[in-house]
Amino acid sequence: MRPCDRSCCRDSEGDQMRLIKSMILSLSMYSKIPMPQIECDEEDGKYMMIFFPMVGCIIAAATIGWSLLCSRLEIPEVARITVLAALPLVVSGGFHMDGFMDTADARASYQSRERKLEILKDPNIGAFAVIRVVVYELLLLASFSVLQEQKWLIVFALCYCLSRILSGISVVTFRSARQEGMLFYTAKTAQRMTNLIVLSLELIGIVAVMILYEPIAGCVAVGAALLTFAYYGWMSRRTFGGITGDLAGWFVTVTELVCPLALAVANCILHSIK
Repeated sequence: MRPCDRSCCRDSEGDQMRLIKSMILSLSMYSKIPMPQIECDEEDGKYMMIFFPMVGCIIAAATIGWSLLCSRLEIPEVARITVLAALPLVVSGGFHMDGFMDTADARASYQSRERKLEILKDPNIGAFAVIRVVVYELLLLASFSVLQEQKWLIVFALCYCLSRILSGISVVTFRSARQEGMLFYTAKTAQRMTNLIVLSLELIGIVAVMILYEPIAGCVAVGAALLTFAYYGWMSRRTFGGITGDLAGWFVTVTELVCPLALAVANCILHSIK
């Protein structure tokens, strides 16, 4: 083999290993799924966003599996909807809910932009965050109690993937509110164009699956997610001057409430028409 061929092979093996490390880093950072301990550097994390939606796929699989089990074993409704609400928190370790709570406190403070960014970094929890989490979970439980049809629930489960794909796109395209923090580091080290292309392909794929599987539910869920994404971009620029890790977590969490709410409302409307 010629020297250049050996060099190409080494580069290919290095890229494959970097992809594997990016996957491990992404799953270990954004979920509580046990991952092997690895040695890594800045280069190893540049494809993390590509694998971020895998966490959503795992939550979606758990959601669908639990729903099927409930149907098979006739598990009581309270247990069904409570576990459905708990699954994303268990798998993610509450990673995104933490961002939701910090953002709730910051937005409710009505302070200056600089002060709001400081509140996002404050590890203490405020009353506004607690109130919003309680309301959030109650609305989520109400939505799940309406979503009884298996096809509609499966479409909702895929929203866990959709929310993370859109969040990943925001990380590599939106402006950062500050020049520090986990999100800034992730965006700085990421191969932006590669991540954006792959995430865009993932977005097209998941949207196609949702709409083809159940057209009405798919269109409702995708529309709700895209509207939330547009609001997230506008709100983050206007209120914080850009996005942070907490704001990205806020978006994921809010999308995972807006989608089932929209599906529940649409489902009720359809049943009332019939």
